[in-house]
Amino acid sequence: MRTQSCTLAASLPAASPAADVHAVRVTRCRLALHIQILLKIDRVDVAERELKNMSKMDDDATLTQITTAWVGMAMVSHSL
Repeated sequence: MRTQSCTLAASLPAASPAADVHAVRVTRCRLALHIQILLKIDRVDVAERELKNMSKMDDDATLTQITTAWVGMAMVSHSL
């Protein structure tokens, strides 16, 4: 049974580069939403850790920069 699924997966066409780019965008959007939710429930520590994971993907992306600003503002307001 296991060999059938392996051969089936091997016969499927490879994903296009456009599909890979879309998957990365969706992942980045999901991380940003997750971070925003963590900030809303006052879990700045966990949001900061998730931001580090997001920054590893693409530190120069606009969404990563905006999310960095969100976390930075939350860290300042949390320390007051």
